[in-house]
Amino acid sequence: MNISRRHLLGAAAGAAAGLSAFPLNAQGSKFPSKPIQIVIPTAPGGGMDIFARLFGQHLTEHYGQPTVVVSKPGANAAIAAAFVAGAVPDGHTLLLTYSAVQLNTITMPNPGYKWRDLAPITSTVLSPVGLAVNANVPARNMQELIAYVKGNPRTVSYGSYGVGSVAHFMGESLNAAAGIDMRHIPYKGSNPAMMDLIGGQIGVAFGDVGLFSREEQASGRVRVLGVNGEKRLPLLPNIPTFGEQGLSQLDLPAWHGLFAPAATPKAIVDDLAREMARIIQTPAITTRIREMGFEPFAVTGNAFNDYVDGAGKVLESLFKSGRVKIDS
Repeated sequence: MNISRRHLLGAAAGAAAGLSAFPLNAQGSKFPSKPIQIVIPTAPGGGMDIFARLFGQHLTEHYGQPTVVVSKPGANAAIAAAFVAGAVPDGHTLLLTYSAVQLNTITMPNPGYKWRDLAPITSTVLSPVGLAVNANVPARNMQELIAYVKGNPRTVSYGSYGVGSVAHFMGESLNAAAGIDMRHIPYKGSNPAMMDLIGGQIGVAFGDVGLFSREEQASGRVRVLGVNGEKRLPLLPNIPTFGEQGLSQLDLPAWHGLFAPAATPKAIVDDLAREMARIIQTPAITTRIREMGFEPFAVTGNAFNDYVDGAGKVLESLFKSGRVKIDS
């Protein structure tokens, strides 16, 4: 991809520090005045759910109000995004989501919301996407998987965490780059895809690399073959990147971020951004994020907008090439 993760990671702390403090009760209203609701677009139990509860615990400690996590999976994060876009813009309903929230506005004629309906608060993590296979698939690396799929035409399916997701884009990029034809099976999150991967209903899945790694270490029922990103993950130092295996086409941008309804007062957005950046950069939280196979990525304000815009251009170019069919 054309966006330097290293440059943006270096800029994250500075962008967060640049947020000016603003008294939220200056206009006679206090924030928060009731529980904060964090809406996630995936099923309970996956990485997004874990992050929402982790961040929510610290927001509760800071603001003195309960934080409730609400799962609204489906339509590649569009259901959750539309719900939050239409919520009262007072900072009490937030969306913790992933890059699909922007990608939907590229691939769907009417996702139920517009990109301008959401106010970016902060990015939270970069989300490495891994490819895992059922342990019965006789492949130990990407080239062996390609050979296996070619030797078993039209019998191998791959799962993703949604139609039009980055994982879907990666699967179709692999099909195109390797000249293979794996059939796409979309799921409502990485966790349900993992269940079918374990059960053998699918042989291959793109998804949450931390989830795949934990299952591999716990049971050996899945095997991780590769990950996206510029370098190997500390969590999986023995697993090569796709680029190392000659498949740089699969190194597509994937991120998580926190959003509010667009009309939310800037003072509230800035206060949430400042607090979230502090939480993410706390050593214990940074360690926990990396243990799960993600990279801390607290970028706020214009830096976050610039990153999202650049990531969107990469995926939009790929979509316009006709490689990814959204009606699958």
